[in-house]
Amino acid sequence: MVMEVHEIRGLQIFIDRETETYPVEYWNMAAEGTWEPETLDFIDWLGDQGEAALIDVGAASGIVTLYALGRGVSVLAVEPSIPDFRALQSNLAQRHSQSSAVRTLWA
Repeated sequence: MVMEVHEIRGLQIFIDRETETYPVEYWNMAAEGTWEPETLDFIDWLGDQGEAALIDVGAASGIVTLYALGRGVSVLAVEPSIPDFRALQSNLAQRHSQSSAVRTLWA
Protein backbone atom coordinates (compact mmCIF):
# COMPACT_ATOMS: atom_id res chain seq x y z
CA MET A 1 0.00 0.00 0.00
CA VAL A 2 1.36 3.40 -1.03
CA MET A 3 -0.35 6.17 0.90
CA GLU A 4 -0.74 9.68 -0.42
CA VAL A 5 -2.05 12.63 1.58
CA HIS A 6 -3.84 15.62 0.08
CA GLU A 7 -5.05 18.59 2.08
CA ILE A 8 -8.31 19.98 0.78
CA ARG A 9 -9.56 23.10 2.55
CA GLY A 10 -7.77 22.11 5.72
CA LEU A 11 -8.84 18.45 5.67
CA GLN A 12 -6.28 15.73 5.20
CA ILE A 13 -7.52 13.15 2.69
CA PHE A 14 -5.62 9.86 2.55
CA ILE A 15 -5.69 7.80 -0.62
CA ASP A 16 -4.17 4.49 -1.61
CA ARG A 17 -2.06 5.25 -4.69
CA GLU A 18 -1.90 1.53 -5.60
CA THR A 19 -5.65 1.30 -6.22
CA GLU A 20 -6.32 4.95 -7.11
CA THR A 21 -7.69 5.36 -10.64
CA TYR A 22 -7.20 9.13 -10.96
CA PRO A 23 -3.83 10.84 -11.48
CA VAL A 24 -2.21 12.84 -8.70
CA GLU A 25 -2.96 16.02 -10.68
CA TYR A 26 -6.68 15.49 -10.07
CA TRP A 27 -6.16 15.48 -6.31
CA ASN A 28 -3.72 18.39 -6.54
CA MET A 29 -6.39 20.47 -8.31
CA ALA A 30 -8.73 19.88 -5.37
CA ALA A 31 -6.01 20.83 -2.92
CA GLU A 32 -5.27 24.01 -4.90
CA GLY A 33 -8.95 24.94 -5.02
CA THR A 34 -9.34 24.67 -8.79
CA TRP A 35 -11.38 21.42 -8.86
CA GLU A 36 -15.13 22.11 -8.59
CA PRO A 37 -15.02 24.83 -5.94
CA GLU A 38 -18.84 25.09 -6.11
CA THR A 39 -19.15 21.43 -5.15
CA LEU A 40 -16.85 21.89 -2.18
CA ASP A 41 -18.74 25.08 -1.20
CA PHE A 42 -21.99 23.08 -1.21
CA ILE A 43 -20.47 20.34 0.94
CA ASP A 44 -19.15 22.96 3.37
CA TRP A 45 -22.65 24.46 3.58
CA LEU A 46 -24.21 21.01 3.99
CA GLY A 47 -21.80 20.20 6.81
CA ASP A 48 -22.90 23.35 8.65
CA GLN A 49 -26.55 22.19 8.60
CA GLY A 50 -26.08 19.33 11.10
CA GLU A 51 -27.34 15.77 10.60
CA ALA A 52 -26.87 16.20 6.84
CA ALA A 53 -26.66 13.41 4.30
CA LEU A 54 -25.44 13.22 0.71
CA ILE A 55 -25.84 10.68 -2.08
CA ASP A 56 -22.69 10.64 -4.21
CA VAL A 57 -23.77 9.04 -7.50
CA GLY A 58 -20.74 8.23 -9.61
CA ALA A 59 -18.49 8.47 -6.56
CA ALA A 60 -15.40 7.35 -8.50
CA SER A 61 -12.52 6.96 -6.05
CA GLY A 62 -14.18 9.17 -3.49
CA ILE A 63 -13.11 12.81 -3.58
CA VAL A 64 -16.63 14.09 -2.79
CA THR A 65 -17.36 11.24 -0.39
CA LEU A 66 -14.12 11.67 1.55
CA TYR A 67 -14.44 15.44 1.73
CA ALA A 68 -18.09 15.24 2.85
CA LEU A 69 -17.24 12.72 5.57
CA GLY A 70 -14.51 15.05 6.79
CA ARG A 71 -17.11 17.81 7.05
CA GLY A 72 -19.41 15.60 9.13
CA VAL A 73 -21.85 14.68 6.37
CA SER A 74 -23.18 11.11 6.12
CA VAL A 75 -22.74 9.67 2.63
CA LEU A 76 -24.22 6.96 0.43
CA ALA A 77 -21.60 6.49 -2.31
CA VAL A 78 -22.69 4.72 -5.50
CA GLU A 79 -20.14 3.72 -8.16
CA PRO A 80 -20.69 1.43 -11.19
CA SER A 81 -17.05 1.01 -12.29
CA ILE A 82 -15.36 -1.94 -10.59
CA PRO A 83 -11.84 -0.37 -10.55
CA ASP A 84 -13.21 2.92 -9.20
CA PHE A 85 -15.35 1.09 -6.63
CA ARG A 86 -12.29 -0.81 -5.40
CA ALA A 87 -10.33 2.46 -5.16
CA LEU A 88 -13.24 4.04 -3.27
CA GLN A 89 -13.33 1.19 -0.77
CA SER A 90 -9.56 1.30 -0.32
CA ASN A 91 -9.56 5.08 0.16
CA LEU A 92 -12.38 4.83 2.68
CA ALA A 93 -10.46 2.14 4.56
CA GLN A 94 -7.77 4.74 5.27
CA ARG A 95 -10.22 6.72 7.43
CA HIS A 96 -10.01 6.07 11.15
CA SER A 97 -13.23 7.81 12.19
CA GLN A 98 -16.82 8.19 11.03
CA SER A 99 -16.77 4.85 9.24
CA SER A 100 -20.41 4.32 10.21
CA ALA A 101 -21.34 7.56 8.39
CA VAL A 102 -20.72 6.03 4.98
CA ARG A 103 -22.31 3.28 2.94
CA THR A 104 -21.04 2.17 -0.45
CA LEU A 105 -22.93 0.50 -3.21
CA TRP A 106 -21.60 -0.99 -6.42
CA ALA A 107 -24.39 -0.49 -8.93
